[in-house]
Amino acid sequence: MTPAARQSRGRVLLRGLVSLVGIVLILVGLPVALIVLGGNPLPAEVPSLGEMVDALTRPDDGTLIIAIITVVGWLVWATLAMSFLVEIPAAIRGVPAPRLPGLSWQQGRAAAMTGAVVAMLAIGAVGAGSATPASALAHDSGANALAHDSGSSTSTGADAVASSVSGGAVGHVVTVRSGDTLWDIADRELGDGQRYPELLASSAGLPQPDGGTLTAADDIRPGWLVMIPTPTHAPAAPAAPAAPAAPAAPVAPVAPAAPSAAALQLDAMMSNEGGSAASAADADVVAPAPTTAPAPAPDVPPAATTAGSVTAPPDGPVHSVSESDRHGPSSATGLGLVAGAAVLAFVEARRRRQRRGRRPGWRLVLPSDVATRTEWWLRGASDLPGHADLDAALSDLAARCSPASFPSLRAARLGESEIEVYVVEEHLQLPAPWISAGGGTWILGRRQVPTHHQPLRTPWPALVTIGEDEAGARIFVNLEEIGTLELHGRAQESQAVLTALAVDLATSDHVRHQVTVVGALADLVEAVDNPRVTHSADVAEVLARLEQGLGSGLDPQILLIASTLGRDETERLRALLAASRRGALSVVSTSRGLADWSMVVETHREGLSAVLAPVGMSLRPAAVTGPGYGELLELLRSAVRPTVPGPAWTAGSDHDPLTIATVPRRRVAPVGEVDRPTPSPPPVDGAAHVRVLGRVQVAGAGPAPADESRAAELVTLLSLHPGSDAHGLAAALDLPPLAVQAAMQDINRWLGSDGSSVVREADGHYHLGGPLLDWNRLRTLVGPAVATADSASVRAALTLVTGQPLDGVPQDRYGWAASDRLEICAAVADIAHELAQRSLREGDPDAASWAARKGLLAEPVSETLWRDAVHASWQSEQVEQARDIAETARRTLGHLGSLETDTTLVVERLERRASAEDAATLRPQA
Repeated sequence: MTPAARQSRGRVLLRGLVSLVGIVLILVGLPVALIVLGGNPLPAEVPSLGEMVDALTRPDDGTLIIAIITVVGWLVWATLAMSFLVEIPAAIRGVPAPRLPGLSWQQGRAAAMTGAVVAMLAIGAVGAGSATPASALAHDSGANALAHDSGSSTSTGADAVASSVSGGAVGHVVTVRSGDTLWDIADRELGDGQRYPELLASSAGLPQPDGGTLTAADDIRPGWLVMIPTPTHAPAAPAAPAAPAAPAAPVAPVAPAAPSAAALQLDAMMSNEGGSAASAADADVVAPAPTTAPAPAPDVPPAATTAGSVTAPPDGPVHSVSESDRHGPSSATGLGLVAGAAVLAFVEARRRRQRRGRRPGWRLVLPSDVATRTEWWLRGASDLPGHADLDAALSDLAARCSPASFPSLRAARLGESEIEVYVVEEHLQLPAPWISAGGGTWILGRRQVPTHHQPLRTPWPALVTIGEDEAGARIFVNLEEIGTLELHGRAQESQAVLTALAVDLATSDHVRHQVTVVGALADLVEAVDNPRVTHSADVAEVLARLEQGLGSGLDPQILLIASTLGRDETERLRALLAASRRGALSVVSTSRGLADWSMVVETHREGLSAVLAPVGMSLRPAAVTGPGYGELLELLRSAVRPTVPGPAWTAGSDHDPLTIATVPRRRVAPVGEVDRPTPSPPPVDGAAHVRVLGRVQVAGAGPAPADESRAAELVTLLSLHPGSDAHGLAAALDLPPLAVQAAMQDINRWLGSDGSSVVREADGHYHLGGPLLDWNRLRTLVGPAVATADSASVRAALTLVTGQPLDGVPQDRYGWAASDRLEICAAVADIAHELAQRSLREGDPDAASWAARKGLLAEPVSETLWRDAVHASWQSEQVEQARDIAETARRTLGHLGSLETDTTLVVERLERRASAEDAATLRPQA
């Protein structure tokens, strides 16, 4: 939790405590004070009319005024008490409180105070680390500002890390393991536990991975770094064990990764007799050595020194990460808080469409170094799980609200551990587990976000990111609700914010509006290539089109106006806004005079800042400037370039691909159910190994590091990119170089045997000398070309595939592996297609089905592999099964565009109720 988040959490707790004290004072303290100061307000007997007139007309000695004040006080207390007695049980039960006629003010205050107390308890329960519930955005103009007291977080670069080591101490860095004390480390590294004060002094200024600092000898945590002040960088020899270590037990084969839904359906279809995906190809074969093993790259040493190791292949995704990648894109300052989740989802969707129609042996154009670094940066800077939580929470909220209680959402806030929404209707009750914080603010802990169904299309499609508040939470505003947002500031600053909003709207798959960018960003519109996003150089032309379409049922419109509006144009736009129904027209403009909502953008030493009016919220605005814009365009364009020939070794045979009309009859007898073997990867002995052809797995005989997940990522990176330097590795992993150095020592202990070092360094570049990589083994089994490899070797290579490559990793990690994943998936799909085609020509549908299934594990959107699966079922004369597979393929691939002609023909012919004549015509050829 960041310091800002801790301060914000304290403010939430403070507000809840103050409200709790206030409730107690109102319900208990006020009546006690009235009794003590005013006595019993009820007279001993009912006064007559004359007595009342006499009391009101005679000179008052203070008795009457005190009595009146006492009665008024009791009446006020009674109305407040009634409000609390209604609100408190309703808040406990999570149901709407009934409205008290004539007591809306009192009930509103009671609801706010009760909500603050419940929010304090709820946020504490889910470990909230965010700011106080903000009600300002739930009010109209003139509402109070959001108050988020927070500290500022600091990002420390590699140079700052190096210079921050106290006193410029020279030595090496070790990682604290569970149970370690400074005495233990000093005894282990320096040979004398009493020298622990030297470690404390040398490590006092060393930044820790979680942001902490070592300040006391008894305050160290697993995963922290400790500087060993020695003149040598060689790690100290490990202490001798008390007894000889037992030989390492063999590492069990990795369990197959969970396949996609489509793959599960395919497995179920293939499980019937005659169409099973399992066949003789499933055998745990010891593959014959390939005719020619791929030669190792001349500048890369062998990947392992143990028997059975495989050298690094010359082709494929093997390139080093160098110091030039260290700082990421120049967009680290030029991309600001651009909606990275939307951009990444947009790029991934375009790539999926390309992968669906990719021809065997061809490849998508891999992103340039600039685009790759930009993608890395976006993945690291974007809270992808958070955006997924927000989508799921809002979709679930919309599904559970009736039309009569549907909220008008003005804004949302995505915090570290909670989601807040600000609705216009203050007294509207949202369903549990949403908790009211008063004033139209509702809070949901991110642990309570429903995950039981796929998110529906959001009813708030114009919810866009505008920046980040002082506590580090993302702020979203609903353009449909606020109508117009003005951007004030210097032209360059306003343009940067407008560009970020344009990127968000142009790439989001939620937006259903027609988005028109006026006066700028034509190259963004061209790069996105989306018919609902257009560019116009003339604002008058856009206004004329909207005026003509007013009232004729135009799609909802969003205008992003970068050009300066004249007085006449401003008046015309104001008239359009006034005449349009709510949500039909939204405007973001760099001109003034349109509405009350605005962002005042300024440049400070720390970067851009903004204030959102009329609520007065301070923000770090989403912005795209300078080089970052060009790099973002390069990333967007990389996903629409035509395919190119791939590595020569993945090119299949020159035979024409089979169609449903040319598939031959079955010639190989089906394998019996009892005799059918089960596929599994080749056994691996106790040697360290790395698996990427499914869920990522790194296994070694030594003790696992404290941060095993991060160490496994570093091992995977070095395995796929031998020869990388320390700064490049640090940039890819978003770690300080010193942390990478410490992790290297952990890896040696984890993967090495008998104290040997597996990480080898030469001229500042690192290689792994021990672990076996399953991708390298696959390459060795296939040999120099899959077209010339024997089928037994190809089957053995595909046996290594247990799921989608590089699967099972955190969403916000392994950004460096995007290109590796694309290449490995494509290569596995090509190998599987080659084996499936061979098997079909040989009349072995079981082997063809198995190969297609293996390929679909890696590349589930490959239309070529789906056709192979259909053809295999057709060859085995399982017409119903072939029809089911074709229908599954259509459901899986349909959202990516129209199916190819051959696939469409297969589906159409299988959908017919074949007559006897058709059945004879459509049988596989003899």
